[in-house]
Amino acid sequence: MKEKHTILITGGCGFIGTNFIKDLIEKDSVKQIVCIDNLSHGNFLNGIHDNPKVAFHEEDILNYGELDIFFGYYKPDYVFHFAGLVSIYDCFKNPHKAFENNIMGSVNIFELCLKYDIKKVIISETSAMYEDSKILPHIEEDWVPKTTYSASKACMHMIAESYKKTKGLTYTGLRYFNVYGETQDFSRTVPPASCGFGIRLMQRKNPIIFGDGNRRRDFIHVDDVNRFHMMCIEDSRTDNDVFNIGTGESISLYEMIDKIAKCLSIDDYKITQAPEIAGEAFDIKANIEKAEALGWKPRVSFEEGHNSLILYLKKLFEEGIFPDDFMDNIDTDSVKI
Repeated sequence: MKEKHTILITGGCGFIGTNFIKDLIEKDSVKQIVCIDNLSHGNFLNGIHDNPKVAFHEEDILNYGELDIFFGYYKPDYVFHFAGLVSIYDCFKNPHKAFENNIMGSVNIFELCLKYDIKKVIISETSAMYEDSKILPHIEEDWVPKTTYSASKACMHMIAESYKKTKGLTYTGLRYFNVYGETQDFSRTVPPASCGFGIRLMQRKNPIIFGDGNRRRDFIHVDDVNRFHMMCIEDSRTDNDVFNIGTGESISLYEMIDKIAKCLSIDDYKITQAPEIAGEAFDIKANIEKAEALGWKPRVSFEEGHNSLILYLKKLFEEGIFPDDFMDNIDTDSVKI
């Protein structure tokens, strides 16, 4: 009989964590899912986080004592560490909180993975670590962080490497590019572009672009991301290595808004230009040769994925979920260079 796993997920009520739990529930190879989230940004969703296969605990990764209890009780086989402060904007405004969560919280997770002999921890790194890289498309070896957010994630990566070399930790680092899909966190101070543009257009308001709209990003659908998550469990070739998780293609923010407007059958719109967020890269695009060499490649096209996302957002819009002042009160002066 095939071994069944217990998977512990930090930040399991966030966008990526929620979608991954939804996938894991359907996997026969998964016995139990332990979800840890302090709900400061994530959302507890009925039908996912209250599933009989899921044990949810509202807890902070900075609380080592409580985490120790959960690790000892559930004895997880694999840990997916998604928790942390993820907004470039919020990290810029509150560096103490960014470094405390993204570095010290990660140290807690690594220590407990060693204490309880976890098979592997999978950590969420970021394509923002390539902000100052001159190589395009970006390769895993040339990471040059610049913002507070990317610097905190780079520190997490270096600590994981140190723990691998000196303490025997087994890890996989995943450098997510611009992940999008259903349940994306639109309530973030500066929401992800896909839902930020879509919601503003639905409300017949100007989409807001920070800096130059010719800025390009590599958008990867969360379903494609989750397929690589499963490879991290099933394929030992992912051990102690770092992988770019993107599409290898990029699109400008102007082009993106135009495509989303077409999805909504909107022909006439204007754009509000806001100051550039300090340190953001102009062009981000993944070199995915390492991931492809393992047999993975993205399947969901930008158009297919965004058509699906817009249908999801339209349903929420019709239910009156989005506030009338969505993105109206962002303090743009606090982030400009």
